[in-house]
Amino acid sequence: MVLSRRDFLKKTCSVSTKAALAMQLSPLAFASQTDPNLQRVLTGSKFGTFEAELNGNTIKAINVDNIHSKMVYHAYKTINNPSRIKTPMVRKGYLSGGNSDRGSNEFVPISWEKAIDILYKEIDNAQSQHGPSSIFPLSHWGMFGQFGNCGTAMQRALNLHGKTMSSTGFYSFAAAESILPEIVGDIEVTSEQTTLNYVAEHTELLILWGCDPIKNLKIGFSVPDFSPYKYWQQIKQKIDQGKIEVISIDPIMTDTQNYLNAKNIAIKPHTDTALMLGLC
Repeated sequence: MVLSRRDFLKKTCSVSTKAALAMQLSPLAFASQTDPNLQRVLTGSKFGTFEAELNGNTIKAINVDNIHSKMVYHAYKTINNPSRIKTPMVRKGYLSGGNSDRGSNEFVPISWEKAIDILYKEIDNAQSQHGPSSIFPLSHWGMFGQFGNCGTAMQRALNLHGKTMSSTGFYSFAAAESILPEIVGDIEVTSEQTTLNYVAEHTELLILWGCDPIKNLKIGFSVPDFSPYKYWQQIKQKIDQGKIEVISIDPIMTDTQNYLNAKNIAIKPHTDTALMLGLC
């Protein structure tokens, strides 16, 4: 199959939109299209597994069987939320004469076909007038799914038109990727870590530095199984027995601090680096 760049952009937008919806808690909506009598569907999200009750393609209610999946109760409401932008938007002044200034220049909805035409025109202008360095398809890693990763689809589409700027790694890894190999001889962030059951067995002093796993473990890169919570229960038992001391270095009182009854060192925001240097 041979696709022109324009055709690829159109098909990419179409597939990405459907895929993004499919991965955004709504594979059940697509299942209901094939079986109109389907009223309950078991599915999953980055907030955990859940059973959805359907009315056609609309989720009416959900049920979860895990106490840690409660965020799903709120997350699924983003699909048909009134505040969600469901069509391409462009500045009104741009359509009338190229004025894309902010302020009172409101956004107006346009069709997908019109949006593709504008995108293709502006990419062409940027490439010809300013070169590849003027186009930077930044891709955020926090998508619901991989097939519906809008950032990756955008990069592929732009690369078909010509060269663009690129990035490497993640912003959250950047400092560690640069510093840790010089200090400990390893990138560490993605290396094998000390296991939580080993921590529970051998730790005497546990320091939580801006760390709130009891809250953060409610979300996973894919569908979480919440298995780490059982190890934090083991750690809590050791704390209750007086075998582990816990210190939380954090400006706020966290869920983990309260769960583990940790001592809080409430440093001022933005002073954590100074504290690290002082310890060094």
